[in-house]
Amino acid sequence: MAQTTAPGSHSLASNYVPVPASLDTRGTDYPLPVLPAADVQALAGCRVIVISADGPELPEIAVPIDYLRARGATVHVAAQDWTLNYRNPPLHIVIAQWLADDICLQADMAISAVDLDQYDALFIPGGAWNPDMLRTDAAALKLVRQAHTKGLIVVSLCHGPQVLISAAADAAEGEQNFPSSGVNITGVGSIRRDLKNAGFLVHDQDATVFDQAANLLTARDPNDLGSLCEHFGRLLTQRKLTHQ
Repeated sequence: MAQTTAPGSHSLASNYVPVPASLDTRGTDYPLPVLPAADVQALAGCRVIVISADGPELPEIAVPIDYLRARGATVHVAAQDWTLNYRNPPLHIVIAQWLADDICLQADMAISAVDLDQYDALFIPGGAWNPDMLRTDAAALKLVRQAHTKGLIVVSLCHGPQVLISAAADAAEGEQNFPSSGVNITGVGSIRRDLKNAGFLVHDQDATVFDQAANLLTARDPNDLGSLCEHFGRLLTQRKLTHQ
């Protein structure tokens, strides 16, 4: 008897209609923050590593990177390790605009290649897809814990703080957990219950929340990008002055 091969899941698409041109899958067109004129040397010498899987929301990754680079900071992007060997072209991250996924950026390195001793801060952008993929990535979770242990500024917004929950739960015995119980935090409304269940002190009224003891800066959603960027910049400036 001839053996048949089951069809792949991609074949199911033929049962449905293409998205009509009138249906804009890019979602909300968030207003970009109006920020003060950039001093191109303000953050010179500061170094930031961004970790991201596929699906960071466009403004949540682009606005902070552009803000930091415009002020002289060095910003590198690290992608999941598998994109180095199993994606063509390698190290490309697909950026989301709600449901649209037709733009991308090329990362500088794989997550496992990041040397945190070379950086002052670690930034985790939001987006619904990106944090969900990072929170099952052992290399990413280990990097987050190491950043916390080394005293780097850890920054995230929107759905991004979900990664912090998993970084704690995934910690190996004897490894310092992040987050610690009682850390002040914020995030998008849909994850605040998860953050509370993980032991965080969750805030919902402030655009940004900084927990000094944990060196953790978070913001609620893309509407707070202006506040997040300026707060991020102030923290990097303070760190720069402290380490001179």
